[in-house]
Amino acid sequence: MKEVRKIAQMYEKDLIELAEKLEKYYDGEIEEDPLDEFLDGVLDVKRVQALTENGWETTNYILCLGWGGPGIWLETGNYVIEVAWGGDHVRWVVFDERARKAIDEIHEHLEEIEG
Repeated sequence: MKEVRKIAQMYEKDLIELAEKLEKYYDGEIEEDPLDEFLDGVLDVKRVQALTENGWETTNYILCLGWGGPGIWLETGNYVIEVAWGGDHVRWVVFDERARKAIDEIHEHLEEIEG
């Protein structure tokens, strides 16, 4: 169980780094959008929708970040990193504000793509 927690923590740190890179990108310090680099590593994206009085609305995206040992997923709407490996499983809730900001940026970027 310790190993899957460490993996989830590592991905949270990666999200913090992504947030820092995004700030530099928006400030013009770097030219390439770090979201493009992040999304290049995503294996699959699932859009989750709910039927509301306004029609179908996207509630979150589930991004597959790793598969086959360990399986790693990021849920944008819930701020959750899920890791499964062998018989171990963890749902890691991200509380760090910088990491949450990166997750929000990922969600908004996917919203623009899916339109």
